[in-house]
Amino acid sequence: MIDSWATQSCFSVLEVMRNYSSNTVTISIRFHNKLDVEQYYIPVTYTTESKLNFNITWTNITWLTPRHSEIKFFFEEDQWIIFNLQQAGYYRVYYDTENWRKIGRYLNSKEYENIHVLNRAQIIDDAFHFAVDKELEFSVFWKIAQYLSNERDYIAWYPMIKAFEFMSNIFVFLWYYPQFQVNIINFIKKLSTKLI
Repeated sequence: MIDSWATQSCFSVLEVMRNYSSNTVTISIRFHNKLDVEQYYIPVTYTTESKLNFNITWTNITWLTPRHSEIKFFFEEDQWIIFNLQQAGYYRVYYDTENWRKIGRYLNSKEYENIHVLNRAQIIDDAFHFAVDKELEFSVFWKIAQYLSNERDYIAWYPMIKAFEFMSNIFVFLWYYPQFQVNIINFIKKLSTKLI
């Protein structure tokens, strides 16, 4: 089982697609390399807004395997779902746009700390990755990242710092990108006033 993880050159992607009209959730895996699909074992864990539980136990792990490559379940509540609790699995999580927005709204509320800090970091990291890959609108990413103006934990900030580093390498001349410059300045100002 460990070979399926050790031989990967990049993250696999757990795709979480919700059908809001039929209240179903479909989970599948997408690989980015030639990983032998006969060998993968993906631990799937999740929590919901109404049943917050970021603890991982053997009883709440479901496995995606070559024989069971898709999971479907019924989920009626109109709230977010977060997968890969405490980022225990070696994969990214891609949600449908509405679930990203639900997570963003919750993170931008006073209850954001109810989401485990490792998952807050993962959400920023994954959302940025998918925005760069043009799978998620940058406006959705920025809405999610706005919550960082209230965040004090370095673990949650680290992926955003790496995102700024990545963007600064691409947008070397910030004066050509005024909105990018405004976003970075606002983030830094809010962070510095929180830490002082």
